[in-house]
Amino acid sequence: MKRFLILALTLFFSLPSFAQEEHLKFKGISMKGNIGGFIEGLMDKGFDISTTTTTCVMMEGEFLGNPSTNVAVYPNPSTKNTAMVVAFVEAGYTWESLEKKYIDVVKLYSDRYGEPTQQDKYFDGDANTSFQKLRRIRESKCRYATSWIMRPGVITIMFLYSDGNYFVTCSYFDSANAAEERNIIDDI
Repeated sequence: MKRFLILALTLFFSLPSFAQEEHLKFKGISMKGNIGGFIEGLMDKGFDISTTTTTCVMMEGEFLGNPSTNVAVYPNPSTKNTAMVVAFVEAGYTWESLEKKYIDVVKLYSDRYGEPTQQDKYFDGDANTSFQKLRRIRESKCRYATSWIMRPGVITIMFLYSDGNYFVTCSYFDSANAAEERNIIDDI
């Protein structure tokens, strides 16, 4: 989880050069504007709020055919605009089910957004068996990631292990909102 957040924050602060007034959409809802409006849009689509913290709003609803997908919505800390959305798609407990879900999700996104801009598929250390591959995911030593870098932002599909569960995550990073943060930092 820590590695995922580091990757997310790195992408979030390194994308201002792509920023325009375009914004990514999640479930057809623009990530433009205040996080409250975005959350209302998700609620209109059947999502329910499950947890709220100072840094994130966790919701549950239908995504990619799964009626109970957890979705995390992160605001830009300075502007409170929607900066990042992460959907946690449950993928089973075997390497085979996890890899199949990853391949299926990447295909869906490729059909929608075209060929990915970047793909990584490797493990740090031995990963010859299904057990070893799952262990590398648990140890954050697996790098399966597919990204689409576009003018409005970046969408990344990758594996995540958290709280005893394996997920394929679908992360949306909005560049325009990252640029707003960069403008604030430049004023300091």
